[in-house]
Amino acid sequence: MRSMLGLGASALAALAAVVAAASDPYIVTFFIGLTFVGAVEAAAARPPFKGWRRFVARGAALFWLLAAFWVGVLLLMYTAACACSSPEPGPTVLILGVPATVYHLIGLYGGVALVMASAFGPDRWGKLSQRRPTASGS
Repeated sequence: MRSMLGLGASALAALAAVVAAASDPYIVTFFIGLTFVGAVEAAAARPPFKGWRRFVARGAALFWLLAAFWVGVLLLMYTAACACSSPEPGPTVLILGVPATVYHLIGLYGGVALVMASAFGPDRWGKLSQRRPTASGS
């Protein structure tokens, strides 16, 4: 269960990287880095989730949270300081009818929600993935 959340976050970041390649190539490396961080978190979240694996998974999640916080600060600073004096923005890139920025924000903030849930979720989540089906009958 935990590893699947990390892989989901990694997939969201990878989707945002693909969209960024079509819309804004300057941020592609950021999302590729988040894809790698999500994969590291997913690998560390495999059972048994204790010791160094827990430490690495939580470190990766906190790194992603720091990146999301900093992007939020930069967005607020841009809106407060630069938006009124900036030139008119260029045409909006639409992918499947949705602006590319929406994909970027979902990749970043949706991913942070998934890695935080994976790294700091309850311990019973690990027990769900370790259950084996029992043979009934015979």
